[in-house]
Amino acid sequence: MTLYFLTPILRIVVPIVTSILLVVGLNGCATLEERRRVSLAQDIDTCASFGAAYGSPDYTGCMLTQQQRRDAQGVEALERARLATRSTRRCRT
Repeated sequence: MTLYFLTPILRIVVPIVTSILLVVGLNGCATLEERRRVSLAQDIDTCASFGAAYGSPDYTGCMLTQQQRRDAQGVEALERARLATRSTRRCRT
């Protein structure tokens, strides 16, 4: 059985898939400082979209809320990883 009919499709699909995988893979290489800057920029944009003026009590409260939200997400991710590790250990024994 020959697969000659797939060749034109593969010539288009393979480079696209390779590019996507490369972008996704390199995205994980961001330094901690770069991720902090992105997070700060996102928080600033969020608070600005709520109408909080820079330096106002509302802005400060919004930024604190955003940081607490981000911290809670980190704790949840660590807890999920801990539970996954724990359940994996139980399955082995």
